[in-house]
Amino acid sequence: TFKNEEVQVKIDIEDDNQEQQSNNSTAASVPEGTDENITPTTDEQNECEARKRFNGFITLLTNAIIQTLKSPGFVAMVLGVITACIPPLRDALFETGGPLRFL
Repeated sequence: TFKNEEVQVKIDIEDDNQEQQSNNSTAASVPEGTDENITPTTDEQNECEARKRFNGFITLLTNAIIQTLKSPGFVAMVLGVITACIPPLRDALFETGGPLRFL
C-alpha cells in the first residue's frame, strides 16, 4: 500500500504541474493591461443595487394594491358606491318591497 500511496502522490503532483502550466499559458494569452477578473465599478454596483431596490418596491406596491382590491371591505364599498350611483338599481333594491328594504 505504501507504493500505491507514492504513485498517487506522484500523480497528484503531475496534475498540479499541468494545471499550473495551463494557467500560465492562459495568463500569457491575455493582453497586458487587461484584468481577467474585471470587477464592476462602484457606480455599476450602485446602479445594480438601486435597480434591485426599485424592483422590490414595485413588487411590494403591486402586492399591496392587489390585497387592498381583494379585501371584503373594499369590495363592499365599491358595490355600495355603484348601487348609489345607478338610480334604477338603487330603486330596484331599496324601494318598498325591494329585497334590501330591511337595511
